[in-house]
Parts: sequence; C-alpha cells; structure tokens
Amino acid sequence: MRTDTWVQVGSVAKPVIALALLRLATQGRVDLDAPLQRRLPDLPIVNPWAAEAPLRELIVVTLGDTF
Repeated sequence: MRTDTWVQVGSVAKPVIALALLRLATQGRVDLDAPLQRRLPDLPIVNPWAAEAPLRELIVVTLGDTF
C-alpha cells in the first residue's frame, strides 16, 4: 500500500473510540453513566432524551440482526 492510497474506514472508528473511553473509565477519568449533556455541554441536542442519555449508550456496538 502506498502512502497516498485511500482507505475506507467504515465502522472501525466506533470500537476504537469505545476502547479508549473504557480505558479512561477504568482509570476513573470518565464516568460512563453521566449524562452526555454534562460531558459535552455545547453539543446541540435535537432529541430531548439525548440530553439525559449516558455516555455508555453511545459506545454500544450493535449489529443489524436480532439474535
């Protein structure tokens, strides 16, 4: 692969970010149960439920199929 080759990232970023957040949580630096609005107060939130949604909900990786 050359240095100027385009690579599709796809859904790879979400598990990497989830892993980083879990590591921060084990170090006590992030509270996964804190509302999202507390961690990101300037984030514009469209859905009312999202303001109280915990950070934990954003890092859940789900498949499209039900098992």
